[in-house]
Amino acid sequence: MMRLLGVTALGLRNGPHRVTVERDLEVPAADGVTLLADRYSPAGVEKAPTVLVRSPYGRRGPFGLMCGQGFASHGFQAVVQSVRGGFGSGGVFEALDEREDGLATIEWLTSQPWFGGTFAMHGPSYLGYVQWAVAAEAGPELKALSMQVTASTFRDAVNVGGTFALESALIWVDLTARMKNSLSGITTGIMSPRRARRATLSGRPLAELDRLATGEQQRFFQDLLVNGPDTPFWDKRDFSTTVSQVTAPVNMTGGWYDIFLPWQMKDYAALRAAVGAPT
Repeated sequence: MMRLLGVTALGLRNGPHRVTVERDLEVPAADGVTLLADRYSPAGVEKAPTVLVRSPYGRRGPFGLMCGQGFASHGFQAVVQSVRGGFGSGGVFEALDEREDGLATIEWLTSQPWFGGTFAMHGPSYLGYVQWAVAAEAGPELKALSMQVTASTFRDAVNVGGTFALESALIWVDLTARMKNSLSGITTGIMSPRRARRATLSGRPLAELDRLATGEQQRFFQDLLVNGPDTPFWDKRDFSTTVSQVTAPVNMTGGWYDIFLPWQMKDYAALRAAVGAPT
């Protein structure tokens, strides 16, 4: 009942199916780290198609309602996974390094006895980026991708016109550093921009701003400071060269003022060109 009410509170419509949930399913990564996922399934539906969601923002709370309860009540299975290093998943969070764990998750998913033979992926921003990280190699079972306000590479969004995008980077680093429970997204969405602005206006050197905002040094922020757009750091985090190899249908949603829009449009153009369609 609480999940039903939660979906309604988010402005979404519950489907006709009663939903069951299996918590903390263990997904083995290639290096032995265990990633945790929750599986939502429509009661009485055998081997329904699966929607896979991989998130650094938790797998319960709003994300569990939108991506788990919401899909399952409409007849899909939904697997909502916490990426490496967060919300119970093992290892250390390696921002934007999602290919290997994503492919290991797909290998695990397609081997489960409840898997129905097809799956899709869904999600905005980072949750969309993780789709690009595996889309070209996911196999024939991948039937659709649904992504919003995202791109296949964040390389240029972090270095707009060759200039470090301090505001965006520091806000996101603060947000992810504070995602400790299912409700943290509500407060961080409001407070992270304020903390980032306060740190930026402090006049301190760039290398100290992550500590000022979050309370401790953040590895990803430090990596961004020393790795410009043309450094090897970005090579395994840039999937723009594989966009044209994706054969599953892709649904994209963007916004005129979204920071990723220019690169999302490039992804769209690459997909169109790959099938010989005018852009």
